[in-house]
Amino acid sequence: MTISYIIRLLRHAQGLTQSEMADRLNVSRPYLSALESGKVEPGMSVLKRISQELEIPLGVLVSLDDKGAAEFSKEAREFLADLVKGIVLGGEDQDQK
Repeated sequence: MTISYIIRLLRHAQGLTQSEMADRLNVSRPYLSALESGKVEPGMSVLKRISQELEIPLGVLVSLDDKGAAEFSKEAREFLADLVKGIVLGGEDQDQK
């Protein structure tokens, strides 16, 4: 998993459009799109804002990047399990609004 995919997944799990998330992060929607598609890498200040807005500890967010599930911390595994449950139980693609 890449950080770009994780950010997109977490944004969807929160039910946010790219425009809504970009506004919350104080970045442009094209920048967020480039970030989610892997065209740019987020700096630490952006990662901190993402972790705050998506309510995920920064350490968990960073630990999810490019690791196999066996390497995730217990906290990261629990977070992912809750995230998947939330997507399965209520997720619709908010980008189609």
